Amino acid sequence: MKNQSLFAFFAGVIAGGAVALLLAPESGEKTRRKIGKFISDERDKLVEAIGEVNKDYDKATETAKSRRRAGRPTKARA
Repeated sequence: MKNQSLFAFFAGVIAGGAVALLLAPESGEKTRRKIGKFISDERDKLVEAIGEVNKDYDKATETAKSRRRAGRPTKARA
């Protein structure tokens, strides 16, 4: 659920930014360049955020596995 919300947020940011740039009073070439840079920057941020989520998931998985091997109960989150 959290990942879906994050994806929806970034999709909205990208769509909103693209619409705002399209409605800006600049030349088409300059606007297309701005849109391309914006999309590239946001994609980089999204890739970085996904990498952080994957790291957190891997860390949590390893912690749970090591606790299980040690015979300790894993912590349940509410």
